[in-house]
Amino acid sequence: MEKNGKEVVIEELAIRAAAQDVGDNSMTTGLEHQIYISFDRNSGKVSFVDGGAGVHDQVDLNYYPAPQSGVNFIDKPGGLILVGQVHGHPASPDPNKTTLKTMSPQDASTSKSVNIPIYGIDAMDRVKAGSPRAIHRVTPDGVITTNVGTTNSFNFGYDSFSKWIRRK
Repeated sequence: MEKNGKEVVIEELAIRAAAQDVGDNSMTTGLEHQIYISFDRNSGKVSFVDGGAGVHDQVDLNYYPAPQSGVNFIDKPGGLILVGQVHGHPASPDPNKTTLKTMSPQDASTSKSVNIPIYGIDAMDRVKAGSPRAIHRVTPDGVITTNVGTTNSFNFGYDSFSKWIRRK
């Protein structure tokens, strides 16, 4: 993929491994874990940054907004550009509630306000760590897609970067 004559390199295997860890860690701890999908304008790399853990049903998406340039930065103003977010959906600690296998209205609202695709990874099922997990996605236009792929084959970097680059 090229943009303005510079080749874009997507570190997909590293992103996919980190996304698998998000699902596995969310399952074992019962807390939502997350990664940010990043774009480095200097190197042309699409990669990830660990976003840490939140509580059982949410994480804080921390970033530096730059409305004048139309992007959001992850690490510092002018640094890595935020092009996507991946988080786990662990089982509810309340036996009377079920974690649904889709994206929430809150995910859709955040996707729209930050103008990035957001991916949720099923972490509510007790499966062996490293086993493929289902992925769901919401895009800034509010479209929720259930089961866009699994953690062993989905190309998070390409999908998020291509949706981010075409954003309005």
